[in-house]
Amino acid sequence: TLQKTVTSLAVDVEKADGVIAKQQQKHERDIEKRDDLIDKAREAKRRKQSEASVDSRKHSEEMKRTIEELKSYKLIAKEATINKEKAEKETEKMRKENDDIKEKWEALIASHRDELKQEKELTDKAKLEGKAALRAKEKEYSDVMEKNAEREKKRRDEVKRHAAEETAEASNKMATAREDS
Repeated sequence: TLQKTVTSLAVDVEKADGVIAKQQQKHERDIEKRDDLIDKAREAKRRKQSEASVDSRKHSEEMKRTIEELKSYKLIAKEATINKEKAEKETEKMRKENDDIKEKWEALIASHRDELKQEKELTDKAKLEGKAALRAKEKEYSDVMEKNAEREKKRRDEVKRHAAEETAEASNKMATAREDS
């Protein structure tokens, strides 16, 4: 589950980086367009000024067109500036999201490490308890075997004593029988 979460977070970060890069490229293209338009406007203005000396009426019309072009270029430049600001805001938003994702990922990893540590501690404790229980069972088994050995020895001693008594009694009877005969 952690691996899936980490993979998902990594994919989100890559997507965010891609969006940021695209916005940056669009912003750079908008700036280039604006600069090209400004250069064209200046060039048009210079051209118009040089032609203006030839015909003042023509010059007046040309100036009106130049003014319109400049207004158009100004609008385009303003739009490029607005797009730049939007791109910067979106980039900042994506950075914040990436930072949030990174923080969540780090918290998840830290949590998982804590869980693993706790599991290891529990496992180690269980091992120690298991060893202690095994030693207790071994001692109990040893005590039982010792008691059984003592009982067996007493039983053998009793059998030997009983056999010795019977043998002595039989010997006495035989000795009495010999004396009687």
